[in-house]
Formats: sequence, structure tokens, C-alpha cells
Amino acid sequence: MFINKVELNGEYYYSLSTTPIPSKKNEYPESYLNDFKLLTSREKEVFYQLVDGHSNGQIAQNLIISPDTVKNHISNIYRKLKVNDRVSLIKMYFVNIE
Repeated sequence: MFINKVELNGEYYYSLSTTPIPSKKNEYPESYLNDFKLLTSREKEVFYQLVDGHSNGQIAQNLIISPDTVKNHISNIYRKLKVNDRVSLIKMYFVNIE
């Protein structure tokens, strides 16, 4: 098991994973951008809310959808982008926008 650490807005987030989070842009598969294209427009809205650090409840309020719908979108995003948790998703995003 690996303990992955991600800094976001001066705060540190940790997750347990069977694989480490890559620390350099080139360590992520190039398919990341292709996978991102698989997201629906609503999933992209949820994705950007996630990387901005919003909670599920905040996302539901901001997008005027139910918390259960937010959870469904997040599950779809994780599956399509091949990540297991929010920290991995945020790390993937910030590594790839540099």
C-alpha cells in the first residue's frame, strides 16, 4: 500500500492506494486527455467542482441536483478516468494542466 499526498490550496490530502500517484506529468498515461473526452458535459461540470475542492453537498447545491446524482456522476468520472478516489483525480488534473 502507498500513502499518496496531494497539496491543494495549501492543504494536504492523503489517500491509501495500491499504486503511487505519479509526481511528474509524463508519468500519467497519454490516454488521460482521451479519457477526459469520454465525460458528459454534466460530468465535466462535476469534475471541475471536484478539483475546485467542493464537497458533494456543495456540488449538489451549485448544480441544482441531488446529492445521490452527484455521487453517481463522481462514480462515472472515476471509472472513465481510471482513478479510485478524489485525491488521485485532483492530482491527475493538476499534473496534466502544467
